[in-house]
Amino acid sequence: MNYTEIIESKNGEKIPLVNKTALHSKYNPEREAESFANQFASPAFFVVVGLAGGYHISALMKKFPESNVIAAENDESDLRFLEKLPEIQKLHSEKRFQAATKSDIKRKIIETYKPAIHGDMTIATLRSWENIFPDEKKEIIKEIQSALKIVSADYSVQCHFGKIWHKNIFENLKVASEIKTDIKKTIGEIPNEKIAAIIAAGPSLNETYKKIEDEREKYFVIATDTAFSVLAERKIKADCVVSVDGQNISHSHYMHGIYSDTIFVFDLCANSSAVRKVRSGSKKIIFTENGHPLAKYASAYTGKNSFLENYTGSGTVTIAAASFAITSGFTKIEFFGADFSYIGGAPYARGTYLDTIYGTSESKFENSETKFSALMFRTELKRVGERKFTTEVLESYENSAEEFMAECGFSKTNEGKTKFFKSNGKKDSDLDFVPFSYEDFRNFYKNRIKNIPSEDSAEMTTMLPLVASLKSRILAHSKSLEYTDKL
Repeated sequence: MNYTEIIESKNGEKIPLVNKTALHSKYNPEREAESFANQFASPAFFVVVGLAGGYHISALMKKFPESNVIAAENDESDLRFLEKLPEIQKLHSEKRFQAATKSDIKRKIIETYKPAIHGDMTIATLRSWENIFPDEKKEIIKEIQSALKIVSADYSVQCHFGKIWHKNIFENLKVASEIKTDIKKTIGEIPNEKIAAIIAAGPSLNETYKKIEDEREKYFVIATDTAFSVLAERKIKADCVVSVDGQNISHSHYMHGIYSDTIFVFDLCANSSAVRKVRSGSKKIIFTENGHPLAKYASAYTGKNSFLENYTGSGTVTIAAASFAITSGFTKIEFFGADFSYIGGAPYARGTYLDTIYGTSESKFENSETKFSALMFRTELKRVGERKFTTEVLESYENSAEEFMAECGFSKTNEGKTKFFKSNGKKDSDLDFVPFSYEDFRNFYKNRIKNIPSEDSAEMTTMLPLVASLKSRILAHSKSLEYTDKL
């Protein structure tokens, strides 16, 4: 613990000390706190480095009554010591206030800060605290910046896809209500004693597909949507196909025809036109949710879940496919084409939808090769081997995939053109689901959002990606009502 004692200021307020050094004015800490708050001209989501006696935070929240504040301290022992102070006790009664430590401030920012609602973030420092703990301040700032990087990336994706996701979810919920798939029975019939072959569409699949072709009976083939057409061109039937992409281009993955007994696993955010295409030929469609607040809300609005939770990590379909395999009880998983890199000048294996799109639009001035090159050189490339390059984003996807497998109890047993993972035991999964009624959900949800929900309500949380996309809570609310009317 860093704090050593508590004394009274001249006007009777309690203030903490660190080795005889006061963190607030010994005469009038509240007046000093007003000066701290007055340096800010507009409300924001405030992260304050240095909680101390809390007077500066109380002044900040008084000046900006709609703002949220996270205050950082060194560790739990310091927080417990400061909780003796009346001012800190008052702050803890405020819903808009949180105390954090170096070890959990990153998590609390990621969980709490919603740019679509809270607007900009402002980082402030209690100068007296910084003077005593300069190194600790640097560590906390580093954690804050790391959190902001994650929140910013997530918000950027929400801005781009928020409207698409919202529409897809409503349309897919309607389909889910109509087809009434028995998830437990469908997954229960999967032969999980086999090896789950996760098929991504990386360039190495041009070679490794032959292993699946030669040893087809020992694999249960789970293809990502991008790899589905690659396998179809090679006359390899996928036992399961996983799709999470909400964009219209996803429809192009299914032009080779649909196998009626293949299991198609669609995230509720996935492109609804692709779902309709697959529905025309498949008898087995499973819908999943990956944490989108509207999908999660719809799944559990009755108090029991209607849809399978499927992890997508940083949004990659390869991780989603692995997550489904683990939920299905596989203990042996082999990845094909999961390169997370460009190999031999190619971003994908031959046979993806891009071959068709680029091939049909070739001209004398721009052929398929120049288009694929433009795709690869969108961001700076990093050499990781002979004729093998990656990017910062692709590296993050690969790290996310390997971390996910480790967290699920899988260890990698080889590192070659394919990656083999093995677990000592099957994952226990709750596969009991209640049937989903779209009409019941629509009426329930519409009744709950007749008026614009409050900022901290579950209903407003369902709209956050849409708010990010439309840049307006009012427009997001209007659009949500529109969807409940039209579908």
